[in-house]
Amino acid sequence: MLFVIHAVLLVLASTNFSVVSWLRGDFSWDFRYFEYGYRSGWGYTYVSDYTLGQVLCYIAAYGLGVAVFAGTWLRHGLWLSVPAMVVCFVGAASFCIELTHWLWSHHLSLIVSFPAVMVVLWVVTAVQLGRISSRNSQLMQPVEV
Repeated sequence: MLFVIHAVLLVLASTNFSVVSWLRGDFSWDFRYFEYGYRSGWGYTYVSDYTLGQVLCYIAAYGLGVAVFAGTWLRHGLWLSVPAMVVCFVGAASFCIELTHWLWSHHLSLIVSFPAVMVVLWVVTAVQLGRISSRNSQLMQPVEV
């Protein structure tokens, strides 16, 4: 269930919540599927490309992703969980930097967000968990004597 919440939060954040209006019939929506950006310096007023709600949603999505994939690694030992945790940790850290703009004024912005990579990781992880579940259910079949 946490895996689904993580996915929904990341879809909401990466579409700038436009997926909600798209579901209501407005067929113009935005999807930031891959993003890397770095800005630093003085002499200009920094204006974030993200709303506070979007930044908080990204932090919640990536933070929950770290927890979900850490649990998957600890419980099932799936090797794919490690790169997924790294992607989620880097994403959460970059949006935590972005969140600091609402606390004090500075000019550093470092955005690292790869929702498209996460979609691939979700699919492969779901397939692997399905195989593990199937294998475990076969092992748990009663033996007829």
